[in-house]
Amino acid sequence: MLVLFAGSAPAWADDIVNNLDATIDSAAEVMSLTVGGASGSTVLRVVTTDSDGKNGCNLTGQTTATFTVRSSSPAVATVSPSTVTFTTCGETKALTLSAVAAGSTSVSLVQTQNNSQGTFNVAPATFTVNVASAAPSNTAPTVNVVGAVSGQHYTWGTQPSPTCSVNDKEDGATTFAATLNHPESTWIGPQTATCSYTDAGGLTASSSVTYTVDKAQAVITLDCPTSVTFSGSAQTPCTATVTGTGGLDQPLTVTYANNINAGTATASASYAGDATHTAVGTQSTSFAINKAASQTKLDCLTGVVFSGTAQDICTAHVTGVAGLDQSVPVVYAPDNTNATSAGTATATFTGDANHTGSNAQATFEIGKATSVITISCTAGSVFDTTAKTPCTAVVTGAGGLDRPVAVNYTDNVHAGQATVTASYAGDDNHGSTDATDHFDIAKAATTTTLTCPEQVTYDGTSQTPCTAHVTGPGLDSALAPTYSEDTVNAGVVPVTADYAGGSDYLASSDAAQFTIAQAPSSVTVNCPTSLTYTASALTPCTSTVSGAGTFETTSTTLEYANNVAAGTATVTATYGGDRNHSSSNGSGTFTIDKAPTTTKVTCTLPATYTGSPLTPCSAKVTGAGTLDQAMDVSYVNNINAGTGTASASYAGDANHTASMDTATFTIDRAASAVAVSCPTSVDATGSAITPCTAQVTGPGALNQTLPVSYTGNTLAGTAMATATWAGDANHTGSTGSATFKINPFRLGGFYQPVDMNGVLNTVKAGSTVPLKFELFSGSTELTSTTAVKSFSAVSVNCSTTATVDDVEVTTTGGTSLRYDTTGGQFIQNWQTPKTVGACIKVTMTAADGSALNALFKLK
Repeated sequence: MLVLFAGSAPAWADDIVNNLDATIDSAAEVMSLTVGGASGSTVLRVVTTDSDGKNGCNLTGQTTATFTVRSSSPAVATVSPSTVTFTTCGETKALTLSAVAAGSTSVSLVQTQNNSQGTFNVAPATFTVNVASAAPSNTAPTVNVVGAVSGQHYTWGTQPSPTCSVNDKEDGATTFAATLNHPESTWIGPQTATCSYTDAGGLTASSSVTYTVDKAQAVITLDCPTSVTFSGSAQTPCTATVTGTGGLDQPLTVTYANNINAGTATASASYAGDATHTAVGTQSTSFAINKAASQTKLDCLTGVVFSGTAQDICTAHVTGVAGLDQSVPVVYAPDNTNATSAGTATATFTGDANHTGSNAQATFEIGKATSVITISCTAGSVFDTTAKTPCTAVVTGAGGLDRPVAVNYTDNVHAGQATVTASYAGDDNHGSTDATDHFDIAKAATTTTLTCPEQVTYDGTSQTPCTAHVTGPGLDSALAPTYSEDTVNAGVVPVTADYAGGSDYLASSDAAQFTIAQAPSSVTVNCPTSLTYTASALTPCTSTVSGAGTFETTSTTLEYANNVAAGTATVTATYGGDRNHSSSNGSGTFTIDKAPTTTKVTCTLPATYTGSPLTPCSAKVTGAGTLDQAMDVSYVNNINAGTGTASASYAGDANHTASMDTATFTIDRAASAVAVSCPTSVDATGSAITPCTAQVTGPGALNQTLPVSYTGNTLAGTAMATATWAGDANHTGSTGSATFKINPFRLGGFYQPVDMNGVLNTVKAGSTVPLKFELFSGSTELTSTTAVKSFSAVSVNCSTTATVDDVEVTTTGGTSLRYDTTGGQFIQNWQTPKTVGACIKVTMTAADGSALNALFKLK
């Protein structure tokens, strides 16, 4: 049985050890084996330690101890036998270890039976077995270089890619790429391919070949057309390409000679070679540059007419590539001076070094020149019953034509337009022509006279007081005057008189005017006796206008004075007149009375007590116009909870009467707040714990300490702290709470000779067992027996699977509890019942509710 003392490690009666080394310790010894090699062995024996207070070997008389021998990895090594039993301390047990596979395993003992009164430490018997693989025999590999022949020359681009062929008895056959001493892809020259291989047994073989990589041959292809045509610019119609093995295919630069003017041109190309291809010397070919065609163009004017001198009717130009653009002389037949209908023009270009020749031909015409007749007439003819002949005529044209021609007249006696004509028959170089012109014979003048009075007075009827007549040579007749549309209403009336004239006389007219004067008017003003002040201008009056005749409008302009504030207002009405009436004025008065006012007190309901005077109300007065202003509010009973009164008064002003208002409001009690403060956790003491404080606060300087009540504050677990305030005249009541954790006792035990954790302690019925334990409140060890609430012992079913262990130590006397200051622990001497075979559960319950349990079987 394991015996524990407070604060100490287990004390073993005897050790089980192996003989792999001379030490007895818990460190695992090592045994080395080889797969297929000899097995290993060791011997187990019992070594007496007396550490549990019992002298001598535990194995005496009929007592035995049996242990299972285990290999943690049987796939690595097996152990035989699988169990050993010791009957005396002088007895030894041999173990045989057999290697299975490479690896590591641990061999240890597990107690399966012990009927002695002692305990056995099996740790010194543990050891490790390391198994190594068997070392096989090995043969060297065979290595060859494949794909290249030593001393051979290869052209770059077709050079080999050597590989390694390996044949090994242990590893088998394999291939891989050979290592090149010049792995760069553009290498030219000697090349060495090496193969080296080391097999699993560590044997190495190698092989190599050396060969040469030569540059590849390059080829130039030069292509040109047979001929091209002169363009004035350098001709570059050829292409050149170099090709070769390894993917060489790139264009080359072509150089030219004599490749501008017509003739034979030369094209050349060369290749300097590269890292993997040889150079190629200059390759040349030729092509022809043919003359370009020219184009001669002849342009002749149309519509050319005789001018008396030779005319450049046509122009010729020759054009071609490379800027050919020049004039070519023109030859005319029969000539280019006199009028003709079938002339011929020719132009010829003979060609040059780069252009072929060309020519052009066209026909042209020279038409007859026009002749022009100019008729000139002297102005100022006036009707006098005689024929008028004031004109002359001249014909002119190209080549010096300038001669007079005869004129003819029609309609040249009476006033109006007369006609003049002249004609020319033409000649070889001039066409015929006619001309017509006109001149005027003016009419005789006439005089119209209109007479009107200066003014008449408006009477509502149409007025026509004017007379008119016209005079001239042999002419004196009365005319009817013409008046404007309105000859009734007052104003200026325009008048005209018109003579339309005749076939031999001019028209004439005259104008005059007269005035229709306005009639007088009268204005009357009508107003109410009084109105009430509104703060706006009051305009309650009307007016009427009277006078002679018919009025166009009766509207007047009313002008007010003192018509806003309370008092007497005056008004003046002005009629501005109309078209037929002169202006006039009228006046009147009315009274403006003061306007009433309204004072209103408004309170925010309800208000809440703060401890200070409350002013939850506002007041304003309103009235006609812009009167809308805040007013001071007077308060009564506006501090403590209850009903308060607010009032406001307005004294009135020049335009408003006085008014007042009163209102009440409620002051409610303010809320209070209770705050409970507790630590997060405290350690259990076995007594009621009161670690919290409480405070009530509220408006008006409320701040006082409250008593705290607790629930669940003795046993381990969560406790509740609560504080309540009933309230006062100005505050409502409130409650606050908080929780805190009561940490359980820290328990130690039960200590030896009692086993815990489900072990069934066997003890003689009627004996007294010392139950040893410790109690801690936090880090403080408790020593007062008041920390133990109770012990209890109840019958339970006996478990058939529980570990069974004897209680080696008992005491005398009945049940008692004490604190042993020497051992630093509580001791409860429990006297067992005298019922053999009964199973008992003993429980120690601490003052905080924590408990220790142990199981006993009475024998």
